[in-house]
Amino acid sequence: MSAIGETELEEIYAFAIQLGKEAGDLLLAAADLRMQGDGRKEQTSVEKASSVDLVTQTDEGEESYSKGDTKTYLIKDTTPTWDVAAGICILQEAGGLVTRGNPPDDPLTAPIEDVNLGSRLYLGIRAAGPSDGETARQGQERAVREVWRRVRELDYSRPGI
Repeated sequence: MSAIGETELEEIYAFAIQLGKEAGDLLLAAADLRMQGDGRKEQTSVEKASSVDLVTQTDEGEESYSKGDTKTYLIKDTTPTWDVAAGICILQEAGGLVTRGNPPDDPLTAPIEDVNLGSRLYLGIRAAGPSDGETARQGQERAVREVWRRVRELDYSRPGI
């Protein structure tokens, strides 16, 4: 078997990075389509083998290749990992909100912008249903502003960046 050269490794790496970005864009686009409007739109879900395993339409398409097969997990329970990008996609897919963790200068009026994946601090607010007097999104934004009002800025700068 021949060794892979540095150029080939760089091409494979660039391809993998681009593939991950495109997959993330697809997941976020699907979530955005389902969440258009005032946040009251119902999401359809499918019950799988386990009575507690609900699957969104996007997940259903992603998992359709392996229906009926046994699942083999590459990550063992003894060595769990956390992928921030995947976590953000999962939270947003479920209707959650992810924004920056450090509070802005004026937390009561500053715009609540989507998270920048280059950040080191994130603030994630779980999905919530609407209540009397406010939409789900308004409730999430109220929670963000309350957290921002109560926290102080943390310096999480990265050396060399």
